[in-house]
Amino acid sequence: MENAHVLVKPYPAQGHVMPLIEVARCLTSNGLKVTFVNTEFTHKRVVSTYLDIDGPSNLMQMVSIPNGMEPCDDRSDLGKMTKAVFQHMPTKLEELINDINKNNKEKIACIIADSGMGWVEELPRILKLIDDEVINCNGVPLKDEMIQLSTTTPFMDPAKFVWACIGDATTNQIFFENLFLGAKEAADHIICSSIIDLEPGTFTLFPKMLPIVCSVIYVAFGSITLLDQAQFEELALGLELTKKSFLWVVRLGKSENMDHEYPRGYMDRIGTRGKVWSVGHLSKRF
Repeated sequence: MENAHVLVKPYPAQGHVMPLIEVARCLTSNGLKVTFVNTEFTHKRVVSTYLDIDGPSNLMQMVSIPNGMEPCDDRSDLGKMTKAVFQHMPTKLEELINDINKNNKEKIACIIADSGMGWVEELPRILKLIDDEVINCNGVPLKDEMIQLSTTTPFMDPAKFVWACIGDATTNQIFFENLFLGAKEAADHIICSSIIDLEPGTFTLFPKMLPIVCSVIYVAFGSITLLDQAQFEELALGLELTKKSFLWVVRLGKSENMDHEYPRGYMDRIGTRGKVWSVGHLSKRF
């Protein structure tokens, strides 16, 4: 395994890049070589912050590929960015892998991509949802009723499917087509983040799933989601009631009046069981 070469590809957003940076660090600490692929837009920032913390490494190589967007394009437009990513990056990524394998004795042995990169994963039952007319071919919910994906899972509202809750109708369709319908091939292994006690029915669908020993609850909503005060307090109290160890990343608001207040006595009650980390920008974590 000393010469194994792993390619790591996150979706080009802060909340996706950070966790895979940590995965890459774990791999290099165990002697594996890693090629970490970013878009050209984020490459310089990631490289500079990574080098500031870890310094140069013979095992970690940061490279970039174009994603089809111009420097002046609005990257807060999730639909536009996702469409550009899936139209341009697969070909560029394939070219990169071919170049590495052609010019490097340590060929790519494994690819790790997060759930935002649909060409390396498969989400089951999507086509059956279309056949059953729960959603149409664009992912738009057709039934105003609760459904079950299996007999072991709770009922769900189709209007709350992941792709139906992101942006406007155009963005919904782009996410559905690229992240779900575009996922034709199943991955060899899928790493997920959940709790058996929270989703017991879903876990019965994946009997080969291996739990991580001595893990903690990790809570982070990325750089897009903003919680109001009521939601913030509900989440804080919910973590307290779990009686489990947790790490909670709290993103500060975009203005002072958007910062949240913890429930009275909260920090004293959670003691050393819970750790709350407040950051203004997630990029500071690199």
